[in-house]
Amino acid sequence: MESKLLVIDASVAGAASEKEHPRSSACRKTLDSALAICHRIVFCKKLLQEWKEHKGRYASCWLDSMLARRKVQMPKDTDQPQNELPAGVQLNEKELEAYKKDSHLLEVALTSDKIIITLDDNLIDICRKIRKYSAIRFINPEKEPDAVCGL
Repeated sequence: MESKLLVIDASVAGAASEKEHPRSSACRKTLDSALAICHRIVFCKKLLQEWKEHKGRYASCWLDSMLARRKVQMPKDTDQPQNELPAGVQLNEKELEAYKKDSHLLEVALTSDKIIITLDDNLIDICRKIRKYSAIRFINPEKEPDAVCGL
């Protein structure tokens, strides 16, 4: 199985825990699968800061394991904010706010294997309206708990 370079949203880091709640279990399983299958993760500065703010103990240990195995990358060219919508794209105010909040995930994904793991269905819906991001594959651990295994 080929190793992939994944973007993992802080929402997944915040939800992953030892609890047996379905969301916690799904996120934990996704993180564990990424580690076991030898996938790598990519961060920009903003995403890493979000992880620091939202990750729980489980995700913190998981990230330490990824760092120890040298499976974390931070490309230099993804640190510029990309909040501007591509020309011709129309979003309502709520969608635009959500886009600006998470545009860094999209830009980082474009520099990697174009895979974002997130719990944010709003982001997924917004990106369906923007051709620039049509090649990005979104995985919601709650809806596709085994998807990382099949990458």
